[in-house]
Amino acid sequence: MLLSLPSLSGITQVFFPIILFLSSLPVHALDIAGITVPDQACINHGNALHLNGAGTREKLFTDIYVGALYLPDKSHKADDIINSEVPRRIALYFVYKEVSATKLIEGWQDGFELNNDAQQLQVMESRLKQSYGYFSTMKSGDVIFLDYIPGQGTRLIINNELKGVIAGSDFYRAVLKIWLGEHPAQEELKQGMLGVHNFAASAVNLVYSPHTTR
Repeated sequence: MLLSLPSLSGITQVFFPIILFLSSLPVHALDIAGITVPDQACINHGNALHLNGAGTREKLFTDIYVGALYLPDKSHKADDIINSEVPRRIALYFVYKEVSATKLIEGWQDGFELNNDAQQLQVMESRLKQSYGYFSTMKSGDVIFLDYIPGQGTRLIINNELKGVIAGSDFYRAVLKIWLGEHPAQEELKQGMLGVHNFAASAVNLVYSPHTTR
């Protein structure tokens, strides 16, 4: 006689409070794809930001970089993060042997075009072109910081060298949308940066495993 298994809705009811609790805990330094992602970042003369979450950007089953998001206070809500007016940092730790400046600019431009309407793009056009000149070929071990400083704008830093500052909070919102928007660079990376982990799916897989006792 087969044992009856709990329904998916029942599993969700059981595990959802656990998921909320686990995802609210402080994020400590993470080891991802051979990179130790720091649990804190200091920008703008001592503003301490905390690691919100991180994940890998993959292409053709190959890790390209580890992306990390730093915020003053942890949040899992993409819209709140994008629209807030607080210091923030996106850190990109490259692990692939080499990514050309051309490829970086193409991905940057695609992220802007996919997540902003024509009017928004027109307003940012000159600043977007300005940003292209800040990119260079990245190799394994290189790091890009994309910082937002209220009242100043977006700072693009490569290997601790400031490449330029782009004015406007709207520009940094567009930058965040590359990873956190409706059409992110990679959905798994978005969830990682939001600090969301699919504990529920793991629980379901465990319960409905082929090895479950019948």
